[in-house]
Amino acid sequence: MTFSVRFILFASMLGVVGPALGQPLAAGLTREGFEVQNSLARKVLAFDTTGRAGPVQPSSLYMKALGREALAPAAAPWFSFRINGAEVTSLDPVWVYEGGAAQQMKHGGVEHTLRFRADAGPAAGLKISYTIQAYPASPVFRERIRLGGAAEAGLRLGLTDGQIHAVFPGYTFRREGAHALRETRIATWAADLLDPAPALSPDDRTGIEGLREGANLSQNYMFHPRRIDLTPAAGVATLHKGPFLTGLLPERGYGWFMAYEHGSPDGVAAQNWAAITHAEKPEGSAAAVRPLKGAYFDGEVISDRRPYTSLWSEVGVFGGSTFDDAEAILWEYLYRWINDEPASRKPVVYYNTWGMQRDEQRRNRDVHGVLTIDRALKEVEAAEEIGVDMFVLDDGWQNAFGDWQPNPQKFPKGLAPLQDELKRRGMVLGIWMAPVHVDSFATVVKQRPEWLIRNAAGTPVVTRWSKNMVCLVSDYYDQFLASVKRLIDAGALHFKWDGVDTDTFCSSPDHRHGDRSQTPEERADRYGYEFARYAVRAIEELKAYNPDVVVEFDATEPNRNIGLAVLSEARYFWMNNGASWYGDRSPFRVQSMRMAPALYHRLIPPVLQMAANYPHNEDPYRTQRYAVNTSLLGGLGFWGDLSQMPSTDRRRVGELVGTAKRVMDRVAATRPSLEGFVGSTPEIYTYIDRETATGQVIGFSGAPTRTEHRVKGVRPAALLAVLRNAYTTDSTGVTLPFQFAMPGSSREAFLIGNGETGIGITQSTSWLKDARLGSRGELVFVNGYPGRHVVRMPARAEPPVVRGSLEIRSRVLPAPAGYTEIEVETLYPDTQVTVE
Repeated sequence: MTFSVRFILFASMLGVVGPALGQPLAAGLTREGFEVQNSLARKVLAFDTTGRAGPVQPSSLYMKALGREALAPAAAPWFSFRINGAEVTSLDPVWVYEGGAAQQMKHGGVEHTLRFRADAGPAAGLKISYTIQAYPASPVFRERIRLGGAAEAGLRLGLTDGQIHAVFPGYTFRREGAHALRETRIATWAADLLDPAPALSPDDRTGIEGLREGANLSQNYMFHPRRIDLTPAAGVATLHKGPFLTGLLPERGYGWFMAYEHGSPDGVAAQNWAAITHAEKPEGSAAAVRPLKGAYFDGEVISDRRPYTSLWSEVGVFGGSTFDDAEAILWEYLYRWINDEPASRKPVVYYNTWGMQRDEQRRNRDVHGVLTIDRALKEVEAAEEIGVDMFVLDDGWQNAFGDWQPNPQKFPKGLAPLQDELKRRGMVLGIWMAPVHVDSFATVVKQRPEWLIRNAAGTPVVTRWSKNMVCLVSDYYDQFLASVKRLIDAGALHFKWDGVDTDTFCSSPDHRHGDRSQTPEERADRYGYEFARYAVRAIEELKAYNPDVVVEFDATEPNRNIGLAVLSEARYFWMNNGASWYGDRSPFRVQSMRMAPALYHRLIPPVLQMAANYPHNEDPYRTQRYAVNTSLLGGLGFWGDLSQMPSTDRRRVGELVGTAKRVMDRVAATRPSLEGFVGSTPEIYTYIDRETATGQVIGFSGAPTRTEHRVKGVRPAALLAVLRNAYTTDSTGVTLPFQFAMPGSSREAFLIGNGETGIGITQSTSWLKDARLGSRGELVFVNGYPGRHVVRMPARAEPPVVRGSLEIRSRVLPAPAGYTEIEVETLYPDTQVTVE
């Protein structure tokens, strides 16, 4: 068979795909090996395609726009394992290519799998299955490797100098002039943003008595990102927990990055499961992903039935001269590409009952006992008024931890009455669960006590909430999935998984993480390593059961599973109260809740970090708008006793939320920018898709002030209107005159696109409640206050007709060629104006 015919057949088998998001994606065999590319980047894996044995090694990672090759000719292997007492690497000339396959992904990407076999050497018979995901509009490639073989091959993994030896992937990047490294972490608990200076003044960040020791925005009760900038030194090898490592060559205008998918809190040595290694070598900058412990046992047999599978990892290139250029690529990757089920990325406004339950606890009622069907239905009615799409039952709905059935006293007819009411009102049911905690009296414990995690004395451990803890890396895994599937069948589509703590390790020899041939310490390490993978695998299986299922991991406490593994399938509930406590309606709590979007907005899409605020408007704070706008930054959640809010207040929130929903999908997909910081004057978050002139700008202020906020780059021809704030436009963008009348105030503006119709309001001296295009193409808008509004539309043969529901004045203005402009003066609020 000639090469050209083989290429066509293989490309067809791998599913060369057409344009998606404007970017073509293609893959296939070449004379050099396997090539996958889109319009941004090309990656080549070199090997012999004719069936002869040889090495397997990446030979190119090419940036098309810049015409730059990122990889250096490498002496370091792409993969390296200790097998049967010898180091086995991709550079060994023993690998025979055996074929490939491809699978189309739902978001337009393609997953390719290539198979190789070692035909000689100490690992003869070893089979390697390499999987790579490529995407139509991203320079990021996601990959993993699986080792297997026939059982009779006798393949055993081993250690090197007592350490895990499983390197994949490894790349050597070109070193062209000055370069720098940045390690980016996302799981540092309560990091201090300021250096204490006790010599200057007393410091009160620690030692405060009360519900939040050291209650302050500097630390906050949440995980923080951490960026560590490094200057590489020749001959120095470094280890980076990451999960991101970025190399930047600013003088050359490009860089590279690597990442891996696992999860654990930073700063906890016992939970360093994996890392990225880096070394400056004569041939270039060598970086590789490797597990540090728990990935396998010394002497562990691998086969097709019991393969070794690496972590998913990422490698990519970017053009730019700053580390933010890399983070922009990674932000987009986390939002759009790492997961191909759209449900977990869809913004949903939700209500969670836990804040209400805590409010009742402050009134000396039982925090769990108050969650009855009658109370839930009462909150559903109130939640509809504030624009809620999803209603989450928190802790207290269940009969027992571990059994996960509705409590028969509080929900005598099960969840059906609640589900029916939610469905009638267009809402989705969400359920709180604690996957690894069980009650000692639960049926599952009585029937299968061997699933419990026990201490060295054999006693079941007692952990969070005074519950026992069960091993997820055991047959309990299947029991838990069956419980969740029952709830899915009952109508639940959203699950909040709480208490998924990583600080208690199981060392049982009777579960799925070892047997009596290993030490308890080895089994505990294997449990810790596999814990994140089992949790993510559970979500994958539930989404296969129903693709509309969404799981959020509670990340509100230290020692939680924070990393890219969870974000590959789910999202986080990021914090409960920040530096405050339940029931606090003050600006301080709301400010602390904004620390998540303030710190992470350029790194992790805010829609993946859920959080709930109180939408109440109680004296003396009157923080309703301040709190609701904070939720609209990405957390999208509300809680608290909604029955204590007047219906007028709930409807006011509903109007604001309803306006935000018009742009919410676009906002979720847009990487925001921040002017100022939490508590500053001003503090403005901008989420604008400038091409479609769609998005939101939300501002806060610590003091009374007026500011002209400029949004550059918005195409005026694409803008229909700006809602809820006055504005002007010109050829270069939009200007928003924000007026903050008091400390702790907030303002918002929503840009609505016109769908390329050319019809829009180019300026308004007063805020608008609504603007939209009617079925006949007419412009309809409603003012919130009297003002002057300039309408621009494509010129027509007949002059425009302007009508108002109340008295208005209008006149035609001089306009650019091809357009008609009309100035409309509204004299009364709530005037509906129609221009056609």
